[in-house]
Amino acid sequence: MKFKRIFLLVWIAAAFFGGCIFETVKKDMKELAKTFKTAGKQSLTSIKQDINEFRRPAYLKGTITLTSPDKGPFIVVVYSDATREIADFTILNSPQPFLFILPPGEYLIFAFVDANNNRVYDKNELSNFYGSPDRIIAKPSQVIKDLYIGFSETSRVYPVFQVDLNALADKPGKYAGGQGTIVSIDDNMFSKKYAAMGLWIPSVFLRKIGGGVLFLEAYDPDKIPILFVHGSGGSPKDWDYFFKRIDRRRFQPWCFYYPSGLPLEKIGTWLNNEIKDLHARYRFNRLYVTGHSIGGLVSRSFIIKNVFEDRQDYVKKFFSIATPWAGIERARFGAERAPVSVSSWKDITPGSGFLESIFETAITPKVSFYLFYGKKGRGLLFSSSGDGAVSIESALYSRAQMEATKTYGFNEDHTGILLSEDVLKIYNDLLIADD
Repeated sequence: MKFKRIFLLVWIAAAFFGGCIFETVKKDMKELAKTFKTAGKQSLTSIKQDINEFRRPAYLKGTITLTSPDKGPFIVVVYSDATREIADFTILNSPQPFLFILPPGEYLIFAFVDANNNRVYDKNELSNFYGSPDRIIAKPSQVIKDLYIGFSETSRVYPVFQVDLNALADKPGKYAGGQGTIVSIDDNMFSKKYAAMGLWIPSVFLRKIGGGVLFLEAYDPDKIPILFVHGSGGSPKDWDYFFKRIDRRRFQPWCFYYPSGLPLEKIGTWLNNEIKDLHARYRFNRLYVTGHSIGGLVSRSFIIKNVFEDRQDYVKKFFSIATPWAGIERARFGAERAPVSVSSWKDITPGSGFLESIFETAITPKVSFYLFYGKKGRGLLFSSSGDGAVSIESALYSRAQMEATKTYGFNEDHTGILLSEDVLKIYNDLLIADD
């Protein structure tokens, strides 16, 4: 890809997102350029094809079970039934659920205990297929569950091709697909490079990182989980100020890490599937949700699916922060002019089908909804008054404002609102209200 095209992508992002992305671009222009190189030096055409494959992905969900003394790590490999090429893999440190998000196709799943940690399947290592093996036919948007792979002391099968993850050109080495994996907020996977990758090349992000709902500590049934959902081009690292200032004796932060370039409705579906799985495992009776920027849109999509379509009853409070409820007009410019079309930009174009769909159902009074917005930003290029990225008209969209249990405005810009003492004071007060 020529640098001038990368620059055009960066310029559009800066015009579109204002301070939110501009600060990242200004500080990490070289890193963003490297992001495209890490995609295997793909051409614009191949990147577009890559993105199109993930517009209606399939979800493969399963679990590793173990009756042998081996402790792992466990490597789960998904490969094409036709070509025997590895489509994706994940490394699990213990028997636990796994999730793959893949283009539609026909797949087989092979797993092994990597006893010597060399990322290569050796014939003396415990191994097994899903089934015998069973072909998995994954259709667009289909969720395939209950892909159990068990290990015993005698579990050994032999794939028809060499499984050497070191030989892969992409070398994803990704993290477990969410579902409660415990991570450090200082982990490199939350770097600006990978956050930008999630916006521009979501398919590569999925292969390298995986994403999903991540824990910062072991689950504690005596603490209320708070789910934090970042915005466009962001990561859970954006919430670090919150993580350090909420009462960790009463609350446990969960964070949803996702490639923000994917269609927002699909991201909402992904989040709903993971939260339902976590609820089946832990049976928590309360969950609070906090979303920044388009993370607020994803959160509302999730709440509608979870509470109203699936009739779950544990989501009690929802906080939206600097969310463009009526969309962003500059998204139309980005969707039409960018060399690589970003699906989420189309979703937040004013009047989009996605924006209309998330207001077809009112979430209050069943869920308490607190709307936070900023009113300090100067904006870039075509920005109107607001926080520099989201206009006042969009942040205070009438349909959102009418539903809000309470509305709070702050003299902060789009990113500064996540670093505000005033915001945290009110936020913490609301967390414990009626607790």
